[in-house]
Amino acid sequence: MEGAGARCACGGGRDPEVVCEKHLFKGRLPEPLFQLACSHNHCAFPVSRNELCVWNTATAQPLYLSGHHDSISALSFGNKINPLLVCSASHERVIVWNLDECTQKVQEGFTPRGIVIGTLLGMVLHIRFSPDDQQVAVCAGNQIYMLSAKNEVILAELDGHLAPVTAAEFCTWEKSMLISVSEDRTFKVWDYSTSQLIYQSGIIAAFPLLSLLIDEESKQIITGCAEGQLWIFSLISDHNYRCVAHINLKKEQEKFCNKVWKSGKEIGEGQSNSKLCKTDSTKPEGSVETSLPILLIEHCDYFVCFHNEENM
Repeated sequence: MEGAGARCACGGGRDPEVVCEKHLFKGRLPEPLFQLACSHNHCAFPVSRNELCVWNTATAQPLYLSGHHDSISALSFGNKINPLLVCSASHERVIVWNLDECTQKVQEGFTPRGIVIGTLLGMVLHIRFSPDDQQVAVCAGNQIYMLSAKNEVILAELDGHLAPVTAAEFCTWEKSMLISVSEDRTFKVWDYSTSQLIYQSGIIAAFPLLSLLIDEESKQIITGCAEGQLWIFSLISDHNYRCVAHINLKKEQEKFCNKVWKSGKEIGEGQSNSKLCKTDSTKPEGSVETSLPILLIEHCDYFVCFHNEENM
């Protein structure tokens, strides 16, 4: 893994409205087929198949954590800052790490250890802490396991999806409510304290649902699929989970590129801009159409960008 200095998309300028690359890491994994994690001043990602790096953006210091034997497939930070927890999952175990304790162990010359809270649950695609950091929802195969964040105890098993569960989120204003999406193209609403299914949607899309966000302010959920489309559903009690919006990112991309092309044409730069913003209708013959899979939806104040340099 290598670190690099800051780079700006605008070249040498430092316009605050331009996205700047603050740090670049080159991992030893071929492609990011795992759930990454960001929280406050930290981000977490595997640097090898079974080694985890937690990067403190405030101090620019990495913390390396080893405890898995199989490849790490999912990561998530806790919701509280003190102590700040991070959970990592692989096929053979799920581990919760207390970052303050791990940092202290490293400073004392010891190897940091986490708490194993689950073993042999299967291929884990997504994990998420409950709002109070006392439980962890683990999406493994078609099931969701509710685990204690303090010891190895399965508190509940939520079984009902017909294909792998790709994401799950806790509803902060409704006690014991969890919402999940799956490759079966549906979302489900659970009462995880009783393991009861509260609501199940019909098939939403023609492609697997991959990502999920709950917006507390608007009381809505946003889910994205493998073909670049977003659906927004209301969680207000008398709305019956109705769909309030549908966004096709391919069409939005075309609108944006056409707008850029027209704007450039007006100032005599239409030719160069059209090369940068080719839409489906202007693609060369034989080119591959992109699917725009929506892998992650997050609230953010700044961007942390992960990419596979081989594909750039």
